Amino acid sequence: YNYEEYIFLLNYTGYDNTAIRMDGDYMGEKKRINVGMFINSLYNDYSTLVCKGAVAAAEELDVNLLLVPGREINARWSEEVLNRFEYQNNTLYSYVTENNIDVLLMSLGTFAIFLSKQEIQDFLKKYSGIRIVIMETIIPGYPCILFGDDGLRDEINHVINEHGARKVAFLTGQKGQSVAEARLKIFREVMAENGIPVNESYIEYGDFSEWCVDKARELLDRNADDMPEAICCANDSMVRALEKAMAEKGLKIGRDILVTGYDDAQFAGVMEPPLTTVKSYMMTMGYEAVELAVKYYKDGINEIHYVKTGLIRRESCGCPAQNDDDYDTEKINADLPADVFTENIINHICEKSSLEILPEKVRKPINDFVGYIHSCINSSDKLNRKVLFTKLGALLNEDVSDFFNINSFRTLFTVLKQTALEKTNTESEKKIIYDIFGKVYHRFSSYLSNLDINREERTWLDQFLFARITAEMMEKGKDEEMCFNSLIETLSKLNDKFESMYIYMFGKSILNQNSLSNKNEHEWIRPEKLYLRAFYREDGYYVPDEDKRELPSEDFLCNPFVETDKRKTYILESLYFNDELYGVLMLESKSRYFTNITSLSKQLCTAIKMTRFTNLLENALNKVKKTNEILSRESVSDQLTSLYNRRGFMIEADKIISSRSQDGFKGAVLFADLDYLKVINDTFGHKNGDFAIRKAASLLKENLDENAVIGRIGGDEFIAFVPDAGQSDMENICSAIRRMAKEFNDTSDKPYYVNISMGVYCFDSADGESLEQLMTNADRVLYENKKLKSKTALKP
Repeated sequence: YNYEEYIFLLNYTGYDNTAIRMDGDYMGEKKRINVGMFINSLYNDYSTLVCKGAVAAAEELDVNLLLVPGREINARWSEEVLNRFEYQNNTLYSYVTENNIDVLLMSLGTFAIFLSKQEIQDFLKKYSGIRIVIMETIIPGYPCILFGDDGLRDEINHVINEHGARKVAFLTGQKGQSVAEARLKIFREVMAENGIPVNESYIEYGDFSEWCVDKARELLDRNADDMPEAICCANDSMVRALEKAMAEKGLKIGRDILVTGYDDAQFAGVMEPPLTTVKSYMMTMGYEAVELAVKYYKDGINEIHYVKTGLIRRESCGCPAQNDDDYDTEKINADLPADVFTENIINHICEKSSLEILPEKVRKPINDFVGYIHSCINSSDKLNRKVLFTKLGALLNEDVSDFFNINSFRTLFTVLKQTALEKTNTESEKKIIYDIFGKVYHRFSSYLSNLDINREERTWLDQFLFARITAEMMEKGKDEEMCFNSLIETLSKLNDKFESMYIYMFGKSILNQNSLSNKNEHEWIRPEKLYLRAFYREDGYYVPDEDKRELPSEDFLCNPFVETDKRKTYILESLYFNDELYGVLMLESKSRYFTNITSLSKQLCTAIKMTRFTNLLENALNKVKKTNEILSRESVSDQLTSLYNRRGFMIEADKIISSRSQDGFKGAVLFADLDYLKVINDTFGHKNGDFAIRKAASLLKENLDENAVIGRIGGDEFIAFVPDAGQSDMENICSAIRRMAKEFNDTSDKPYYVNISMGVYCFDSADGESLEQLMTNADRVLYENKKLKSKTALKP
């Protein structure tokens, strides 16, 4: 559907969350399975690679995938180490329900490391309506996928049997955490199999992070007099903590203590010395987890599946540096059938470069490239450079580079060159092989160089666009429609990384004050409604009309604005600033850009916060300005009559005198007095007294022009400064006032008269009289005229 057709559906068929689903469930016709995955963050190597593998499987199996990267539940990291508001990301878990996800993968080894067994069971119960597959650990009653223990067993045996270590320590994760306990159990078993008693002083519980330096330090300090010969770590991150603790004591990995890890993180091969570790095939974990989830959903088979692991020998355990160009000549032999030869090369590449899985979109260009070379080696055909480079061009693309790295490409070309040389008999043919593969390397180097340049340019453009997000939203100010229109237009320029994007907001910000200490005073409750404020897709970007935005919060995946015509992988991100939650961001991301997502969402949240803060500040300033205006008016105004008070009269009259004194002008000052105000107050009450005062004020206002400055300067005293008025003008004004007063008194039902005594003093500014002198002179005239006032205020 295009946008107009979606609006038609909303207006005429009625929006129903069962009518249109992410999986294309139209009128009961099921098209695709919706697979969800709970995993910790997209910051770290493990989560990123697991997600890449999951995406590859979802593409090949044609299922929809929703990645939900929360954080550790009830995390107990120190605030100096981890952002203290990261718990806001855990609100994402609440959006997954049986109405939008068919089968749910839970990476308990990442986001549940701080939960007890009972807390894990309580968490699982929240999703009892969804089929669940557990990752990284075993939970009875659920299908599970976890890493096999062969790699860790081989690693510990390697340290003991090939390096002769007997004093072996083990740095594992938190006590009671399932993955930590499982790996510690393997360590104890291998030690027992080798007849070596476990020294309990050599066991230390870290937290699977590089920040547990204090725990590594405790392990070393506790055994200062009997230092371990080797320390095996339950993951690679803790090796970094151990390295810092050892450096404090002048100890070096590989020289003073043999050290091993687990996971083969990206830094493992480049640290000094390179880290001996267990290759845990993280992408394979994600890939096979999705396979298992789909199988479980379709067939209902509950099984435990193990992902293979293997030992990677490097210098940190005392091994000499290995030559990555070495290969098994029996397995990589050009005399083997082409499919076997190709498969063996792929396996060799995986072993040498930590490559993990090769989906079909990657295998096909490799098969074509390797197969062509194999056919030429085993026939009289010569390598055709044009054909070879055409096939090489298909191999060198960004989809393939998601799964290959520099070492894997290098290993591939080296193995193929060596194999070709072994089948070549003459020097001239060998020269041709060297020449061709030399050009292959040149093409490969140019590709990598251009790839780096393109990525650098894209990074620069991203930074520019991210900066524009805040700037453009703040430029639009209070107009939210313009803000979000400008925002989504800017974000749509990121379509090389995010194929679509949906910004869902709450009706108003929600204050979610959680705790890092597992004492959650405020339990998060998902709001019932979300509002789709803006989105972009392949067909453009849109800001829905206000009456079309609202939808049930569990329908963020399945509403008329979300495309359903093709398979999708979406990622959910929480939009928040400190304790303040704004909503959720849903992106359809290309796998290689996972790490950009958090940066984007943070910039978006900053833009929202700054825009709202600016609006609040502007509103506050406007309110202060209005208040000041009111206070300013009140400071110069008489509240009963709305005339100027004495201060206001003096200020305004002085302004006229100052502005016109240079040219000179004439005018008059009228002093007036309400007759018998005290009698009216004493006889009829202050309400009637106030009425008489207001009536006297209105008589003056109605008969003096707009240029006159009129004030009430006492209880019954009024004054007017009238520029450009002469004696005759003022006599006419006073006569009109007296006439209107008589008309009022003749028709009013009030039992008293409202009469005004007046005194007028005309002046010429050239005489230099001050305002105070003018007022005194007018008051003197009034005093004389008051002798002529009526004898009583009471009507007969």
